[in-house]
Amino acid sequence: MSRIFKLLVLKIIYSLGFVPLVTMGQSNIIRADILEDKGYEHPKFNLNFLPIAGGQNMILRKTRFDLRLFGHLEMVTNKLGINFNLSHSTFTDDGAFIFGSEDNYNLSKELDVSGYFVFHRKAEERQIHITIEQKPFSNEETYTEIMAKWSAVSALKLGYVALNEDLNFRRIDVSPFFKLNPQRLYDLNISLSGFSFGVFRREYQHFVFEDIDKKKKYSSIKGKEYYADLLILPFQQFDDRVLETNLSDSVKSLGSVSPIGGKVGIKVFSADKRRYPRLSAFAEIGYWPYHGIRTHLGIGFCIINRH
Repeated sequence: MSRIFKLLVLKIIYSLGFVPLVTMGQSNIIRADILEDKGYEHPKFNLNFLPIAGGQNMILRKTRFDLRLFGHLEMVTNKLGINFNLSHSTFTDDGAFIFGSEDNYNLSKELDVSGYFVFHRKAEERQIHITIEQKPFSNEETYTEIMAKWSAVSALKLGYVALNEDLNFRRIDVSPFFKLNPQRLYDLNISLSGFSFGVFRREYQHFVFEDIDKKKKYSSIKGKEYYADLLILPFQQFDDRVLETNLSDSVKSLGSVSPIGGKVGIKVFSADKRRYPRLSAFAEIGYWPYHGIRTHLGIGFCIINRH
């Protein structure tokens, strides 16, 4: 059905004479001068806020919506710094809400702070295609080609990580992958904390250029970070949220779960006001002890990008 619909749409476009418009067009190249190029120096302080974020616990089918902050503070340029990534859920699909009363205990809180050391750096000039303007329904564009500085750093990191979240087994029709007393209906709060060991690669470009003819300034400021972390979370506490009693001994006595987990992800930020309002994005998937597979997605804004 969808294929028939696509063919019908293409036929309508062709009959209206839009095919030449879509497939043909003239591109205009502008002459440009670089006014500023900081591509070899990554920002000393970068802060991103993601108001549209969320994730899911794949084992327990629990979906949450989050507020998230991520970024870094670099004390020694291209050498030493701190990465941070923290989130707090605003509401979940089981009815918990950040401004609620007792239901706010169900909201997930996550903290990840690590120090890093850069062990490899690559810097070079690259020819970069910059689209200034793109006309709709056409491949016609106004653009420029610029030789600009680009750099990437690879770093090792060591940090502290913590996760606090309720797992309400009364609302799901599947069993958790760790053992619980089958005679109880748990509304269980789990607090995990420990250490993260990881590696990341951050790429960066930052230049400002001017249209020579129109004397108009533009910029291209972008960063991208890939990371992989090993999690070791030996500090574990289990509480019954309703009865407010500590269940750590009884839960652990039913069977041990390895404290080892891991996660991989990507962070993207732009401080470029030319086309988009400083957009940022975040995606992550990982395995956490007692939680199973957890996913995260988010989009927001780069608030600070300071050299």
